[in-house]
Amino acid sequence: MFKPLGEISGIMTEEAAGPILHCFGKNQAMAALLMDDSIQRWDITGRKFLPPVLPLPTEVAEIAIHDNLAIVSWIDRELRVARIAGYSMEDEWHPAFADKGEYRNAVSTNQDIHAPGSLWNHGMSAEILAIDIDEKAAVFVAMNRGIYLIDPLTSNEIWRSEIPEWSPPWEGSKVESYTLSVHLGENQIHIFDDRGAWACLERSDGSHTEQGRLPFRGKTTGVWKGTSGWAITESGNKIHILSPEFTLLETKYVPGPVRHAIEVESEWYWTGWRHDGGPNGVIPRPEHGVWQIMIDKKVRVLCNDGQWSNHGLTV
Repeated sequence: MFKPLGEISGIMTEEAAGPILHCFGKNQAMAALLMDDSIQRWDITGRKFLPPVLPLPTEVAEIAIHDNLAIVSWIDRELRVARIAGYSMEDEWHPAFADKGEYRNAVSTNQDIHAPGSLWNHGMSAEILAIDIDEKAAVFVAMNRGIYLIDPLTSNEIWRSEIPEWSPPWEGSKVESYTLSVHLGENQIHIFDDRGAWACLERSDGSHTEQGRLPFRGKTTGVWKGTSGWAITESGNKIHILSPEFTLLETKYVPGPVRHAIEVESEWYWTGWRHDGGPNGVIPRPEHGVWQIMIDKKVRVLCNDGQWSNHGLTV
């Protein structure tokens, strides 16, 4: 039914160690963020979750993963500190502190903070709002600071650019918005805010080339990039399928928030709050789907309870 999407084959899998807040990654390269801010990586080869680890005992802001590379960012809103680190997905990740009290004492006394087992790590002066990564580079957006392209293995800066002045929802409006997501392409980088605006940068030097607004009026709640276009969710429980140039191709109404969407053979499949969806409609599911991967030519769904099941439209 489906072409392999770098698919996994074999017998399925071990569940996550606990309830899942969010999943991050691309295709099978994935990590689950658990309720206690610990991170549980998905072992592609072994088809199981590795034991959860808590590198820093504070809130995880963003994670980006590509194959064997991962970038993790943290934010402590009370102590007003942020951090970012690069990891190999195959290496051991270690906790830096025994507990949150030890961590807070280290921050309060200006001790050096490290992320053991990381390829590199840095303190940041602003929260990381969005990250993307591929085999050659990583891009991230720091709140009120800018857009940065770096070498994912060393964190060496390639260039930095300003966050765009977003196109307003209507002429003359002055509404605050924040960066929702950033997406690396072969030659371009796309960035989206939560108010329906987008901007495009040249990957080579970070120069701003064009920007515009998405063809709907509500707030943007999620963006997924495919080989033949985009799936973008809008407040009010809608998912839109768009061309690479953001021409609206199709809109579907859904019963609740969408948490993840993937493109398979030019068709979009998604999962979310108590439903799965795809080209043939929407079907209920008892739990809240948070991630999808291709296994044995079927879309498999990871739910917020840490359990796997078949996508309702691909059984």
